[in-house]
Amino acid sequence: MTLNAKAALTCPNKDFFPEWRDLTGNAIYKSDKIPLEAENRWNDMLIRLIKLVLFLAVVGLIGLTGFSFFGDMAPRTAPQSSTVTLDGG
Repeated sequence: MTLNAKAALTCPNKDFFPEWRDLTGNAIYKSDKIPLEAENRWNDMLIRLIKLVLFLAVVGLIGLTGFSFFGDMAPRTAPQSSTVTLDGG
């Protein structure tokens, strides 16, 4: 008797043909390992966070460089004098 995947899903005797993922709940041992998918998601998130920090550092350095060149844009000053008449008693 050959058993393919489709026949296993519709098999009336599923108790006699359990799949490996159905047996993990009844296992004697419990694995403390993180599933591979969760570990990959963690690594992807960490890589994205590092890329974000590097991008913000580069943008900050560009902003600091621009401020150092164009930050001293104070207007030119010249002495001004004007006469003021005060009503004194």
